[in-house]
Amino acid sequence: MKLKYYFSIIIFLLFAHKSFSQYYFGGNIGFGYSNHSLAEVGNVYFESQGQTTFWKIFTGYQLDFFGMEVSYRDNGTLKVENPTYYFNYYNRGIDVMGFGRFQWKRFNLKGKAGAFYSNTTTNFVVKKTLPSQNNSVQLTKYSNDANETHFIYGVSLGIHLIRSIQFQIEYENIYLEEEQLSSLSFGLTYLLSKK
Repeated sequence: MKLKYYFSIIIFLLFAHKSFSQYYFGGNIGFGYSNHSLAEVGNVYFESQGQTTFWKIFTGYQLDFFGMEVSYRDNGTLKVENPTYYFNYYNRGIDVMGFGRFQWKRFNLKGKAGAFYSNTTTNFVVKKTLPSQNNSVQLTKYSNDANETHFIYGVSLGIHLIRSIQFQIEYENIYLEEEQLSSLSFGLTYLLSKK
């Protein structure tokens, strides 16, 4: 856990002496994909997957070939309901990433990686039919709130529309053991002029 925090600090110090060489900020919106598996809860094994609505806001600075970015992301809420249970999974948090970049004419390609400090709220409702009580349904509720740190990586392609505004498409993936949480999004970045 501590190594991931040190990683974020090292990235910051690495570029701090040239911060604001080109400062930028922006936002993305798109789709999240979640494949969520849980151990047995209430004699029911939970496994679900689906799409969510994803969005994030970010800020950062970049040098000619490297940079750093900080963002707040909302990975959306995954909801699944079937005859035996109801499942609700909501994930959001802050990430700190370093990136390498290559620019050719109006195109800007980035590869990035870093740490994602997330908060996850998970709710389950197990539904059990009771034949001995006229088939009435018994509901048993479980909930969990967890703060965790994960490795995150991604790639993005930006196209300069005008000098200070860039359109970008981005794919990102959060590394989770036995699970998947990824996003495909589109957005705009506003770049301040280099000093």
